[in-house]
Amino acid sequence: MKINQFIMEDRATRFYRFLKHAISNRPFDVKVIDYVKSYPFLKITINEHADRTILITSGIHGNEPCGPLGIIHWMLNNNVPEDVRVIIIPMINPSGFQDNKRRNMNDKDLNRGFRRDIKPEDEIYFFKKAIQKESVDLLLSLHEDHGHKGLYMYYADVDDQVCKDILSRLSNIIPLVDDETVYGDKVEDGLIYIADKNKDPKHAY
Repeated sequence: MKINQFIMEDRATRFYRFLKHAISNRPFDVKVIDYVKSYPFLKITINEHADRTILITSGIHGNEPCGPLGIIHWMLNNNVPEDVRVIIIPMINPSGFQDNKRRNMNDKDLNRGFRRDIKPEDEIYFFKKAIQKESVDLLLSLHEDHGHKGLYMYYADVDDQVCKDILSRLSNIIPLVDDETVYGDKVEDGLIYIADKNKDPKHAY
């Protein structure tokens, strides 16, 4: 690729080029669910016949590139377990990613778009279409926080042991957040429990 062509690429196009490199010649099942603008809404499945399933999503906020780029890094370094089925939705909001904005091209925060009483944006419709027949044991939604230093997790299951195990391993690489609260929510050892599933939709996560 010529250097001037690389410079002219937008962020989303560059991301998809890097992603294509990461999944090329790998035994992954890659499906195009639909398109957002000209960008493919992808579902990537690894180890199709494994018993347990983890769903990993990223890029729902376009100004949080660490999740999508981290997935590429994870794939390139062969950090894919063989005994777990992994479903990846690597880029939920390509238009926001292209413009480095939290919201999508319709100025909607997609992370507020899962309520049943509102018409979903196309990206949320594609996401639901991609996973509607899946039985998922664990969902990881990757985000990036510009307002707090350190790692933390929101969780909604009363059993927090899986989250504790994840944070314990990751804390060797990234320190846990040392704030007592994050956006008004109490933090205990990096964990934030969302007991009320009907919280204010303006909530920060």
